[in-house]
Amino acid sequence: MNQRKVIQLPSVKELTSLSRTTILRLAKKGEFPKPFKIADRTNVWLESDVIDYINECMNEKGDEL
Repeated sequence: MNQRKVIQLPSVKELTSLSRTTILRLAKKGEFPKPFKIADRTNVWLESDVIDYINECMNEKGDEL
């Protein structure tokens, strides 16, 4: 079974080193994975989507993983 881990904003900030404002602005522009609601006041991201975003940024810079 393929398990998917969801993470909240503090973990997204820690993984990316981006601010809350930057994360939400990029997501709104379609340049960062968009969060989804799992409860009325709880937004989450798929951890794998955030990691894919980081890897894409690294690949654009020509860095090795």
